[in-house]
Amino acid sequence: FRVGKTTCVDDTYSANTDGVIAALTSLGRYHGKRILILHPLIELGDVSEEVHERLGAAASEVCDLIIMTNDSFVESVSKGVQMRNKGVPVVIKRGKEAYLYLEETFSDKKTILFEGREARSVLQYYG
Repeated sequence: FRVGKTTCVDDTYSANTDGVIAALTSLGRYHGKRILILHPLIELGDVSEEVHERLGAAASEVCDLIIMTNDSFVESVSKGVQMRNKGVPVVIKRGKEAYLYLEETFSDKKTILFEGREARSVLQYYG
């Protein structure tokens, strides 16, 4: 859905590795700034860090910013971004704080991909 200059892609229902990567591929088709709001994936066991590195690498190919909803696996996502040498910022913000940050930082056309249930805490501010 669209609110002003912001297109919101709601993929908060159920996040999994393949689904997030597919959604990032779709995000790459949008114009303007592209932002991922990611609730880190859970219940991945021994492959958690590797999966989050893959997600960071994939996101860095299409995103201008990655917002993590909590501090779990921030280092792994950041490592994935660094592997691609893209310099995409990875920040931790939640709820209204994330919403205000986005609105102040990106006033022009933007598309936001919301991944995982904690991303809903930001999505709610867009309607």
